[in-house]
Amino acid sequence: MNRQKSISKLLMGVEVDCYQDYSKQELIQRIRSLESSIRSLEQSSPSKSSSQTITQLFQKPNSSGTPDGSSISSAIPPSKKTKNSSRSSSSSFNFKKFYTRKVALKISYDGYHHCGFAWQPEITRLTTVESEIFRALLISRLVECHNPSNLSAEKLQEDLQGTQDLWRDLVNLQAWEYSRAGRTDAGVSGSGQIVSLWVRSALNEFTIEDQIDPINGFRRPTQQEVDQTGSSSPSSKSYTNQHNSNSGELKYDRLLNSILPSSIRVLGWSGVSEDFDARFSCLSRHYKYFFQLHESTQSSMRPLNVKKMREASQSLVGEHDFRNLCKLDPSKQIQNFNRTIISASISPVINRPILATERNSSFKLSTEQEVTIFGDVGGDCLDCLDDERNEIYVFDLVGTAFLYNMVRHIVSILFLIGSELESPDLISRLLYTDQTSKEPILNHTEGEKVKIEAIERKPKYNYSNPLPLTLHSCNYPEGTFRWQQSHGDVALRPTVLNEMFGSWSRSRIKTMISLNHLRSLNETSQDIKRTEKNFRNNCEEMKIFDEVLLGAAESRLCKKNYVKVLNRERLEHYQISNSKWMKRIGTRRLENRLKSEKS
Repeated sequence: MNRQKSISKLLMGVEVDCYQDYSKQELIQRIRSLESSIRSLEQSSPSKSSSQTITQLFQKPNSSGTPDGSSISSAIPPSKKTKNSSRSSSSSFNFKKFYTRKVALKISYDGYHHCGFAWQPEITRLTTVESEIFRALLISRLVECHNPSNLSAEKLQEDLQGTQDLWRDLVNLQAWEYSRAGRTDAGVSGSGQIVSLWVRSALNEFTIEDQIDPINGFRRPTQQEVDQTGSSSPSSKSYTNQHNSNSGELKYDRLLNSILPSSIRVLGWSGVSEDFDARFSCLSRHYKYFFQLHESTQSSMRPLNVKKMREASQSLVGEHDFRNLCKLDPSKQIQNFNRTIISASISPVINRPILATERNSSFKLSTEQEVTIFGDVGGDCLDCLDDERNEIYVFDLVGTAFLYNMVRHIVSILFLIGSELESPDLISRLLYTDQTSKEPILNHTEGEKVKIEAIERKPKYNYSNPLPLTLHSCNYPEGTFRWQQSHGDVALRPTVLNEMFGSWSRSRIKTMISLNHLRSLNETSQDIKRTEKNFRNNCEEMKIFDEVLLGAAESRLCKKNYVKVLNRERLEHYQISNSKWMKRIGTRRLENRLKSEKS
């Protein structure tokens, strides 16, 4: 009876808006769960009063769909507390008393919302993907904070909520043994990026043998750490009460996704061995670059010659020196530009994803239905606005490793070849950098003997737009991962699948709206287009300008007398630029680093 009164009294002050959308069955299940948790807490913490125990349970569920009594409650510090409670919460949490394990995280991200993937110590115009991941790891207390500034616990709690940028000093990549499979530039997306690091675990000596695989991916606190903290890992009894899940482990993906922005999602996590490294254990990386047959609205521009682009792309396969197909950055001091490409292909893209739900015929939408949604776009409409004529293609490139902006440089050259401004032999010529190596086989006429020049210095040319590029996957030895995903309460928080489906659906609708705008423009411009026909024909005959395509409908105009890539001005030899940078900047940076280490 006293318990019922306590619950009723407490519920008067609890926000119950979160239960409005619950069904009757969900409410009953919630009540049973609370009653069970009350009994467990009373048994494990008899010193606490009944009201304190109930207050702990009857807190509003957090954004990840679990009440604060679950495993996530011990990971995320509350954002709004009094100064005393904040200080108490932070001081009571000691990372060193917890067991840790090495995990791999599979991550997807929309690159156009971020200033690249890699972490930057300084503040950037847009956040990087890794900076958002590190902040989420720190907020959830999955990693130990590196605090050289000796900030107060209260200040740290406030700063991790994003009010300031002092939290950057807490990042300690060396202590976390953090590693990434690859880095992408600003604007480039990723569908299968892999990172690895050591994180806090909910498991202990009572569950390690049943739960950990591989076994050497798990670390116990040292005896010294246990002695200093005055406590060991959680007992199996309290552990069972706190973590109500099949595996008993923290739900890393769900926990991080509740903090990360919607442009970044952890798709799954896997325990890995102690010697696993996301970068050095990776066998290959797979990039995709999407493009259209018609990348320009200019009527004089013919569709890209995919056949020639395919022919040229085959020259990429194998080990080559890619100094002429990447961005040369002397600050990196690269001396070896040899990289191995496993496969390169160009193929049409199926316009709609093939999901399991499409097996149901009622779900399918015929091509005729899709075409007639807006009717005929217009008789005078250019081919670039015709879905059937302007197909989307994808350039798939798989290699063991890549240089800075390497894929975007390759695509730019392929566009020149597809536009028939350059020969398919151009890639072979750019890969031939050493006169002493074997000459490439070019498409010369029979009997013709031509001395081929080695291109030791990179010619000047633009590289392609980052928007269509994505890091599709990172490949590892079979059996490396056993991916796990957390499936939360759908009524409380949408799953990652639902979120991604929503994003894709909104993008499709935006595409249809843009197409409708074009149709409206076409309808209101019929008279102008009739008079433009003669002008366009004249322009096509005169060929005043050529258009250099850069992807995502971006291009550069060049004069009629297009200058071939091999005839253009060339950059300094990379060894000279490296030497100049080292004398001018590198030596000074090294001296400053040594001074800071001594101090």
